[in-house]
Amino acid sequence: VWDSAHGNHKGQRNSSAQTGRTQVSTRPRCAENSKKTLQCRSHPHRTAERIHAVRKDGRSPPSFEAIERDDGSAGLALSGTSEALINLKSLASTGLRNTEACNQILLELANLSLESIKNGNVRSANESLALLDELDPQGGADTMLCAQMVAVHTASMACMDRAMRHDQTFEGRDLNLKHAAKLTSVFARQIEAREKMKRGGSQTVNVRHVHVHDGGQAMVGNVG
Repeated sequence: VWDSAHGNHKGQRNSSAQTGRTQVSTRPRCAENSKKTLQCRSHPHRTAERIHAVRKDGRSPPSFEAIERDDGSAGLALSGTSEALINLKSLASTGLRNTEACNQILLELANLSLESIKNGNVRSANESLALLDELDPQGGADTMLCAQMVAVHTASMACMDRAMRHDQTFEGRDLNLKHAAKLTSVFARQIEAREKMKRGGSQTVNVRHVHVHDGGQAMVGNVG
């Protein structure tokens, strides 16, 4: 999935006899096999049914594991015993149908934890995946927006963490709190944008009190 030296993916594939798992050190397994990608695209209804079954079962989202590449650098791979299940869990968590798009979203989420991954720590990367899964994206623009929400939330919490450190200077605390305030404002707008997408752009106005004065008339129902 990820190369610590460059922060991106290439095309190398390693197998581990100790774990019995095929480890893709530079790309998510859901996008590694071109034939499997074609199968997903040629049978969209069958794939959609399987993804729905994974969601209905309430299975945990996919997770990353740290691996060591041939050159000794740290890498990242999706963990699991079944490549097919990894594919379905990845598509189910992202809400996407296209495996290349799924690959891109997973890579972007992993890059949020770049420094931790270099040290072999994948916890924050898995937390980002879990947050995306919890938002339950529905694909397309909604998935991209949810991924951005995870990124903004992660950045705002990092700013707050730096601001609250006991050895932080007054200027550093002030600067980090200002950045956190801007990011939380962006996050609130992202929530509003997502709610608007769910409504399809429509807006509902609830009228709770109507006052009818002398000579006026009150109408109930749709007014053209």
